[in-house]
Amino acid sequence: MNNSLLKYLDNLNDCVIIRRDADRTVAKAPAAKDGTPTLFIKVYRHDDFYSRLQNALHGKTCGKRDLQACTKLQELDIHVTTPVGYCDDQPNVLIARKSLFAAHWLDRISLATLINSMSGQIKITNQTDLNQAIAAVMTPGGFSVLCSGLGSFVATLHNKKVYSKDLNVGNILIEIPAPDLIRFFLTDYENMSFKKQVGRKKSLSNIIQVCAALMQVDALACKDFCSGYAEIRQHFNVLELEDYIREKARQRGALWKEKIDGNFERIADALKARKA
Repeated sequence: MNNSLLKYLDNLNDCVIIRRDADRTVAKAPAAKDGTPTLFIKVYRHDDFYSRLQNALHGKTCGKRDLQACTKLQELDIHVTTPVGYCDDQPNVLIARKSLFAAHWLDRISLATLINSMSGQIKITNQTDLNQAIAAVMTPGGFSVLCSGLGSFVATLHNKKVYSKDLNVGNILIEIPAPDLIRFFLTDYENMSFKKQVGRKKSLSNIIQVCAALMQVDALACKDFCSGYAEIRQHFNVLELEDYIREKARQRGALWKEKIDGNFERIADALKARKA
């Protein structure tokens, strides 16, 4: 446990609040004069019975579980934030009311914000990195590279036996060092699990969650996504994947409006707060 993080359990006054829910708060802690870098902070509240039951069953709090998941992903060579540590407000997990996970802040582009800027759902001005990213993926073939790369990224997670029931573009950051090279970073580890294998049902669940967002920009995005996915997991057939996704879209009656991790107005407000 990292006791230097205890100060953030009850006091986030100097931090930029990115998201605040009943049972958790996500914040950005500025760099300190002592050399501590800018931090990503996630504070969990364990007030309800279910949360404490989960702590008891796992033998650890959410903060510690996040740290262990993030560290495991690093060992698997999956791009993540650099973990700093965790802390609990009580040494006994059965009575802990708060826990915290901290990592280095990643100044990368939110994939959710990029997609929804491109689809016209939100408009963010004075965001140089975002505008450059949009310009990169709007070049001929640029969005195809993004979709195919994202498919390969999700397939790599599954090949490495990593599954998250909350995998979506709201939990993925990107960087574009070159027009034909896009790197993807996972930023949420709360619902991460490491399995003997990621079966077809769970694989399709993640594919649908992520591909739905891409289809907000281009209804044919599923073709490139599925090609990238099947290139890594070759026992999946590209055409079958495409047909499955299109059938799901047809059942829902329209192009999907995937539920991202929060609404885009909140994301825009958070970006404005960061700039301020």
